[in-house]
Amino acid sequence: MKKRIIIFGAGFISNSLLEKLKINNFQDVIQINKKKIDLFQNSSIKKIKKLLQNNDIIIFIAARAPVKNISMLEYNIKILHNFIEAIENKKIHHFIYVSSDAVYDDSKKFITEKSNINPKSFHGLMHYYRERILSNYLNCPLCIVRPTLVYGEKDPHNGYGPNQFIRSAQNKKNIKIFGNGEELRDHVCIDTVSDAIYELIKKRYNGAINIVSGRAYSFKDIANRVIKNYKQIKLIKIARKGPMPHDGLRKFDDKLLKNIIRKHKIVNLLDWIDKKKKYRIK
Repeated sequence: MKKRIIIFGAGFISNSLLEKLKINNFQDVIQINKKKIDLFQNSSIKKIKKLLQNNDIIIFIAARAPVKNISMLEYNIKILHNFIEAIENKKIHHFIYVSSDAVYDDSKKFITEKSNINPKSFHGLMHYYRERILSNYLNCPLCIVRPTLVYGEKDPHNGYGPNQFIRSAQNKKNIKIFGNGEELRDHVCIDTVSDAIYELIKKRYNGAINIVSGRAYSFKDIANRVIKNYKQIKLIKIARKGPMPHDGLRKFDDKLLKNIIRKHKIVNLLDWIDKKKKYRIK
């Protein structure tokens, strides 16, 4: 592909995608981090205008996340507003926005791209607001990517789940779960995320797509799989301080994703955990 790809954001997903594009000989890829252009500052508008060219492909991942309060919500809205002002009059070839599954309402059924949008958190509200702004403003194919809980090597967040459990085990610490760890969640591997975005770029995909594993495992099952691979580690239960997130259930349909990434296999979480025994999670 001869068109330039500009990635705004320098986090877990953007770094993995950058590696994926380079491996597949995408030559003209530029990653913009906060040190290069601070999108929160009004001065960023002029810098972005100077940087962008007509027919660029833009992948927007820039955000302060997860959003936990009003201040963080306002910050993320401001950086998008500055960006929107900067791209005025630019002819963009393709725009990919990395959102979140947090925009969806809770449901006992499998969640699809057509499921009800009703964010219950600041994080979900932020992403849905930015989705709507982009949908109303852009005059180019817009792909909205909604990944579930992302795990994988080099994950900097160490959030509750696979990587935290494995790191605890590798450091010979017991694994802690909330309650009985019975809530079911979909976790998607970073490799599947970058594979999917890579294919979406090639297809110039227009529309929303959930990047998911299509499988829901309980945190207890995940922890026990880690313990199976790392002996002498125990499971410690911690009393919950609030209600179980998402009423304890978050299942996703992966039909659309499978159709998009036919050449790639969606990584299975439990298989991935077994393989991690061979080397340390960084």
